[in-house]
Amino acid sequence: MASPWSSSLPSCLPLLLFLLQLSWSTAGQFRVIGPGHPLRALVGDEAELPCRIYPGKNATGMEVGWYRPPFSRVVHLYRNGRDQDAEQAPEYRGRTELLKESMGEGKVTLRISNVRFSDEGGFTCFFRDHSYQEEAAMELKVEDPFYWINPGVLVVIAVLPVLLLQIAVGLVYFCLQHRLRGKLRAEIENLHRTFGQFLEELTPGLGVSSGGVSALTGPGSPSHRRGTSGAGSPSGHGGGGSAQMHHNRSCHRAGSRRASPQDVCACDSRAPWGSGRTSRNGCSCWSCWECEQTGGYAGWSAC
Repeated sequence: MASPWSSSLPSCLPLLLFLLQLSWSTAGQFRVIGPGHPLRALVGDEAELPCRIYPGKNATGMEVGWYRPPFSRVVHLYRNGRDQDAEQAPEYRGRTELLKESMGEGKVTLRISNVRFSDEGGFTCFFRDHSYQEEAAMELKVEDPFYWINPGVLVVIAVLPVLLLQIAVGLVYFCLQHRLRGKLRAEIENLHRTFGQFLEELTPGLGVSSGGVSALTGPGSPSHRRGTSGAGSPSGHGGGGSAQMHHNRSCHRAGSRRASPQDVCACDSRAPWGSGRTSRNGCSCWSCWECEQTGGYAGWSAC
């Protein structure tokens, strides 16, 4: 059989909680709540450490402060409605500020400027109302903004620009070399072409045609026909040519290896074999029997 107390207990539980909370508030009791997770800040930046009381109430008449264990170094202290800067630890003087905008609701925030590596570690926030005090611990982690830089990264940063510069210089050198090589090849071809044109213009003045060089060694060259009897050879050419060479002293002298330029019949390998051709001195050149450069002129013309 259930007792009457057990049946009426659930209905009285909310009333008991309300009375308990009312007694805490009248007695000035509260709890201090911190962020609940590690706070992070960068070196040289600002860090904010929030803290509040529960249940929320006006904390302007309370003593509020932060200190660092284990030696209770005062980071910041608020008492009698004002900041007590004289009681701060030397390393925090001029670097802290208490944000009081929400202090009427029991919420405060400590701002630390110019964060240092020495600021990393634990902090304790406390609220004191007359003789009643509650605290909350929190942790601050300080990070280097260049934490990702290690010796290996520094080496890469130092070497990479030099390597890229060398690659760029190599590419420029290769392109310039390729371009200059093409220009040099074009200049050499142009020089060969100009020299060939010069030789073609020079050989007619020397009594040798543009094809005279090939005529000296080709199948129809005089050396190839040497010893072959024909109409144009000194030993076997016809009566007309022979008589002309016999009776014409100029043509006779033209057959000499050391004939003067005025007596030389011009050899023209382009002329058909045995075709008649008249030189400057009136000789009828039936063929070029053997053209030889003798002092820049052609000799051994058979007339």
